[in-house]
Amino acid sequence: MPTFFSSLSELDQRSRQLDALAVQCPHCLCSGNLIGHGRVFRKAHGGISVCVGKRIRCSARYGRNGCGRTIRLYLAHRIPSLQHGADAVQAFVLSLLAGVRVDISYQNATSALSPRNAWRWMNRLRRRLPEWRSRLMDVASVRSGPFAVLFPTLAAWLNSGSVADSQTARNMAFF
Repeated sequence: MPTFFSSLSELDQRSRQLDALAVQCPHCLCSGNLIGHGRVFRKAHGGISVCVGKRIRCSARYGRNGCGRTIRLYLAHRIPSLQHGADAVQAFVLSLLAGVRVDISYQNATSALSPRNAWRWMNRLRRRLPEWRSRLMDVASVRSGPFAVLFPTLAAWLNSGSVADSQTARNMAFF
């Protein structure tokens, strides 16, 4: 079952069709027990709540034999567990690939006054590196130093389009 969707209407349509499609729960592998369980909201600037996804529950009520666990489906322009959207992450990665320092890349991408999370983002990128390389297969390393493997992999990953497009196409969170 895909985790990322390009629009909220596509996400709603998919959640309405869960019974008809007999989609399996990724936890217990039972089919026909998934039901919509509300939306996922995130606070935007100014304290406004914005819908960024939807929860799906494997129901164990009313004669169903599901496990009761919840699955989250997200819009592709949002990254799970990250305050900033996919466009900020893409701007960060592209400026890194252009040779800009990590702290300045972070400040330019997020408009933050302090770059204290810049290295946290770099650590998250490094943690995802093995998974990206396994999906990309053939990436040649042309740099040297601490980012010799990371930068060519990121460049190859983003060749197909934006961060949001890659999340939708590969069904995998960027961070």
